[in-house]
Amino acid sequence: MAEEKGTVCVTGAGGYVASWLVKLLLSNGYSIHGTVRDPHDEKNSHLKKLEKASEKLKLFKVDLLDYNSLSAAITGCVGVQLIEPAVKGTLNVLKACSEANVKRVVVVSSGAAVSLNPEWPKGQVKDETCWSDAEYCRRTNNWYCLSKTKAESEAFEYAKRSGLDVVRVCPTHVLGPMLQSTANASSLVLIKLSKDIDVTIQRHTISTIALFMGYDEFENNLRMIVDVRDVAEALLLAYEKPEAEGRYICTAYMIKSQDLVEILRKNYPNYNYPKKFTEGKEEEKLSSEKLQKLGWSYRPMEETLVDSIESCRQAGLLIYKLYHQAFSYPEPLCSIDVVLGIVVQLIEPAVKGTLNVLKACSEANVKRVVVVSSGAAVSLNPEWPKGQNWYCLSKTKAESEALEFAKRSGLDVVRVCPTHVLGPMLQSAVNANLLRERKKKSSVQRNCRSWVGVTDR
Repeated sequence: MAEEKGTVCVTGAGGYVASWLVKLLLSNGYSIHGTVRDPHDEKNSHLKKLEKASEKLKLFKVDLLDYNSLSAAITGCVGVQLIEPAVKGTLNVLKACSEANVKRVVVVSSGAAVSLNPEWPKGQVKDETCWSDAEYCRRTNNWYCLSKTKAESEAFEYAKRSGLDVVRVCPTHVLGPMLQSTANASSLVLIKLSKDIDVTIQRHTISTIALFMGYDEFENNLRMIVDVRDVAEALLLAYEKPEAEGRYICTAYMIKSQDLVEILRKNYPNYNYPKKFTEGKEEEKLSSEKLQKLGWSYRPMEETLVDSIESCRQAGLLIYKLYHQAFSYPEPLCSIDVVLGIVVQLIEPAVKGTLNVLKACSEANVKRVVVVSSGAAVSLNPEWPKGQNWYCLSKTKAESEALEFAKRSGLDVVRVCPTHVLGPMLQSAVNANLLRERKKKSSVQRNCRSWVGVTDR
C-alpha cells in the first residue's frame, strides 16, 4: 500500500495525535481529508501551517454522528484513520468507509481497552488477546475504559460482518510535543508531577486546562508511556504495511512515577517535585512486541519528556518562577485547583491590565469606573493565620494600583470585592468557582465560606 499515495481521511484532525499523523502523512506524499467540527476555528489553524497543507490538506466540517457529513469527507479516500472514536461515531465512519470502498481503516483505540481485565493471569504480560472487561469497567466506574473497549469492540465486530479491512492500534499514555494550541489530558498528567503554581493559560476553549498542582507526596505508580510522534509512525505502519492485521498495542516505556520525576528533575531542577513517594497498587504490564515486529521503533524517554515540557512552555502553558521572585516570597504556598475555559491572570497581567483600562478612562473623560476586585483582596491579612496565596496577591496588587491611580488622577473609581460567586451561567464556558465546588475530595472540611449570587453583583 505504501506506493499508492492517494487520499487518506483523518477524523478529528485538529487533535493531539491526529495533528502529528496529518503532518506525517503530508510529509509522506498523501493528500488529506481532515474532519473537524469547525474548519475556521482558530484551534485548527496549526494544520494549515503544516508543510504541503496548502496543496494537499482539505478540512471538512463533520460531526461523526452525522452520517451525511461523514460520507462527503470519506468519498474519494483510499484509507481512513479513525482517531478518538465513540461507539456511534465509529459505526458511522465504518459504514461510510464500506460504501466508499475504502481499502483500509486504522482505528485508534487505547491501552484502556486492553488493561482492565481482572481475569487475566496475575503477573502475565498483557498482549493483543487481552480485552478490558466491560462489566468490570461498569462496576468500578471506569467509564473511559468502558467507552474505549466498546468502541473498539464495535469496530472489530463490524469488520468481521462486513469484510472491511480494519486495523486497530492501542496507544497507552501519550506524551510529547504539541502541534495544536490547546493542552491535552496526557500532558496535564505530566504537569501534575511538579509542584510550582507559576502557570498562565492564554487560551479560551473548554478543552484547555491549566494544571500545575503540587504534591508533597505522590503515589509511585507504573506509567506506560509512548511519544505522540511514535504513535503517528505506528498508525502509518498499520495503514501502509500489507501484512498489518488485527490489533496492535502501542507502548514504549514502563516507568515508575519516581523515576519519571528524576528525569524531569535532572533537566528542570528549579521546579518543586514531590518529596515522598508511596508505593501504589501492583499493576499489569502491556507488550508492544507485535507492533515492533511490524517494524515500529520508538525514541528515548528523556527526549519525549523534555520535548513535552518545552512544547508547553513555547505554547505559553507554563512559565518559570517569575512572580514569587519579584515579590520576595520564599516559595509559592498554594496551588491552582482546576481552570477550564477561562483566562488565568496572575500578578503582572492583572495589574498591567487594570492600569491600561484606567489610563484609557482618564483620557476619554469617563465619569466613573467600577473595578471588580475580589474578596481575596480583603481576606488575606498577615495578622491572620499564615496562608499567603498567589490569587489573593494578584487581586490585592490590582486593586491597590486602581486606588493609587484614582488618587493621582482624580478619576472616580469605585471598587467592588465579591467573595465566592455562584449562580446560573449565561456563557458556555465552565466557571472556575463552580468547578471548585465539583472537585472530588476524599474528605470535606467544615470551613466557613462567604457566598454571593452572581445576579446580586
